[in-house]
Amino acid sequence: MIKDHPCKISEYSTAKPGKHGSAKATIVGLDIFTGKKYEDTAPTGATMSVPDVFKEEYEVADIDDDHFVSVILDDGSLKTDLKLPEADQETFDELKKVYDENHSHSSVLFTIQRSCGV
Repeated sequence: MIKDHPCKISEYSTAKPGKHGSAKATIVGLDIFTGKKYEDTAPTGATMSVPDVFKEEYEVADIDDDHFVSVILDDGSLKTDLKLPEADQETFDELKKVYDENHSHSSVLFTIQRSCGV
């Protein structure tokens, strides 16, 4: 966790100890949901929180034009409240195209990643 965001660490560096303290570590990470870059500096002996990240794969039942995806859960019921970010129209268009071209003759799977209650 960097500044309360679940991140994948992309850079890590340490500086030598100064005359008044311990060595410092600079950690840079990318938010696992938004890709935004976050940076933090802390003593090398400090502890950091590690988020629990869950990935689940489901078969897509439908993708509608309002950016909602319906998936089939393990018990056979439908989850219909998954909304794709509207700001990322290019990704939505690509997913919709893949679904429209393939769902009639093969399964289209959707991976859902969640962490920190999101």
